[in-house]
Amino acid sequence: MINLKGHSILMKSSAYCHTCHQVISAHLVRDSEKLEKLILEREAVKYNLQVAQIEYDTVGVRPKHKSGYLRLGVEYDSIEYYTERLNKLRAEIAEEQRRIRSEEG
Repeated sequence: MINLKGHSILMKSSAYCHTCHQVISAHLVRDSEKLEKLILEREAVKYNLQVAQIEYDTVGVRPKHKSGYLRLGVEYDSIEYYTERLNKLRAEIAEEQRRIRSEEG
């Protein structure tokens, strides 16, 4: 697989491929590294939220966690924290998807 970025590189490579080789297929993709990172973080937050909810269901006490360096920071209700973070990530993902789509046209 050849990683091409930029229109001029794509055109040069396309001309080269047509002179020497038969092109079977070509795929044009957008750079979505930021979107991929947001989705990975969302999946981690979803997992942590599920763990916190299971802990609450089994123990009956709302789980808490500390934030910050070495977990020395403020103590938060885990379910509330992960729910809020998940909502923010969903909004960020939607915004990044809109940004990527707007580059297409």
